[in-house]
Order: sequence, then C-alpha cells, then structure tokens
Amino acid sequence: MALVEWLLVRAARDGHTWSPELVLRSALAALEVPDPAAAVAAAADLGGVVAPAEGALALTGLALVEEEAAEEVERLLVTGGGVRCVVGPAGAARAAAAGRGAAAARADDAERLDAAALRDLAAEVEDGEELVLAGDPALLPGATGQVLRDLVRSGLVEVEEVEAGADPGVPEPLARLQAAVRRGELPAPAELATPGREVVVVPAGSDEQAVVRAAQLVGTSIPRAFGLPAEQVGVLTPSARGPAGARALSSALGREALPVAEAAGKRWGAVVLVLPGSSAGALSRELVLTALAAAGRHVSIVTSAGPALPRAVARVAYRPRRSRLAELLAGP
Repeated sequence: MALVEWLLVRAARDGHTWSPELVLRSALAALEVPDPAAAVAAAADLGGVVAPAEGALALTGLALVEEEAAEEVERLLVTGGGVRCVVGPAGAARAAAAGRGAAAARADDAERLDAAALRDLAAEVEDGEELVLAGDPALLPGATGQVLRDLVRSGLVEVEEVEAGADPGVPEPLARLQAAVRRGELPAPAELATPGREVVVVPAGSDEQAVVRAAQLVGTSIPRAFGLPAEQVGVLTPSARGPAGARALSSALGREALPVAEAAGKRWGAVVLVLPGSSAGALSRELVLTALAAAGRHVSIVTSAGPALPRAVARVAYRPRRSRLAELLAGP
C-alpha cells in the first residue's frame, strides 16, 4: 500500500533505515486506514517493503543496500585487510589517518557516509587490503543511517581515537567554544566575549526577531567587522520550515540559508547560526557542533530558544536513528 511506503520514505528523511511495525500501524490508524495490518501485508506483497527483522519494516531498496554494505565490510574483515575507523574532531582525524601511511582506500568526513557510499567504497578495495575511514561521530551523520557510528558500535572494526589538535585556521575563541560544546557545555555569553568578537551570542525575544537580527548581521555587521564578502557568510538553522527556518530566512535575507544538516562538510569564513524557539525540540549537541565546524573565523549564534539551547547541548548528544548496519555485522 502506498501509504506504508510513504511513511517509510518519511522516516528515511529523518535518518531512519527501518521502522517498527507497531509504529507504522499506529500511524496508519491515525490516517484512518481501516485495517492497518492488512495495509502492511499488502505493501509487503507488492515488493516495495520488506521485514528485515521481526517487528521491523523497511523499504526494500534501503534494506538491501545496508545488507550489501555489511557484506562488503565482512569480506574485508575475513580476508585480513580490515576496516579502520580513525575518529575524533574532523581535522585531527583526517591528519591522523593521512599520517598512518597508505591504504587501499580512505574516506575523510566519514560521518557523512551512507550505506550505499560505504558499499561502493569497500567494493573498490581488494581482498587483504585495508579501508580507512576518518570522521567525527559527534557530528550529524549523512542523510540516512549512521554508518560511522554503526561501524564503531559493532566492535568488529579497528577504532583509533584521536584528540583535538590545534587547528591553525581556527581562532582560539572559536576552537574553545567547539571544545566546550563537544564536552556538552555551552559557556555563558559573557565567557565567550573577546576583543576580536570571534564568537557572538545574540539573544532574540521571538523567532521573528531572530530573523531580523540575522539580517542585520549578514547585511552589515559581519561584512563591516571582518571584511568578508556575502558569499563567505553562511546562514544556518535547524530546519527548512518555521518562522525562522531556512525558507523564511532565505526570503527575508534575499539569499540562501541552509538547514544545518545540508551544511555538513561545507566551510565559510563566518557563520550565522539561527536557533529559533520553534525548533527547540530539534536542538542537539551534534547539530550545534556541526554548525560550529562550518565556521572558519567567526560565528554569531542568534537564539530565541532560551534555556532550551544549553539544555540540549548538555543532555542531547544526538538524535537517535534506527539503522541495522551494526546488527548485521554482529550477525545472528
């Protein structure tokens, strides 16, 4: 049934590779489907949906890709080359992986890999050769699944943890903020104040006011203070929708604003991070840290989320995702 596939596609957009059958039945009932169990069975009969495990449902293509990725990783483990994950702050992990000598294949920013990318990358590695993945599990994963976290969680691959090193391209106040957020701490604005204004926190009384403050920063304050052209100022926010979402910001600013998830791996001279109160439920340490990693010289945090922001940084390391790669590697 099309509604079952639609629900699974929506779950995939939220990062999940499978959904509990009971959750799907409940969602179908809320959509006034008269017999949710029959709808699930019909979707499976049509071939677009499979049950990869008891009580679980997944899109057939997505389930197959995860299984193929697990098979490729297992091949490398069995033939002796193996898979090594070098994990830590992105720059430090990348440098450590590069300094360990040549590998048959290496991927930086490995937290962004999905199962299809892992499968294709591993398939290029010959039996007995090593695949090295360098990435930061503390950042937002790719669009679907959580490949790097699953590999580390499986306990079957070699994991090398590296500490953050001094990044000559990042000012000390910004590096200090990133390190604090990584620990689950968000310093008070007064603690972040520095003469160079590398980090600025701008409280806003409402989401609409946050948009106005962001427009002022992008239009005048940041270009004047740092001499940066408009294209070197990234504007990020948790989601696309809402009064201070990416769409509303893009319309108000007359330029593109992005959800943080779409900015992973990008880098600007300055970043304006808008954290509206309406997105308080989506805030997490991984989201804030991913946005901070995109800033080279300066970050302005415009927030109408109030105490929800430091609370999320302290308590919500990441938003859970349902994926199967770790379990597939562990076997029955």
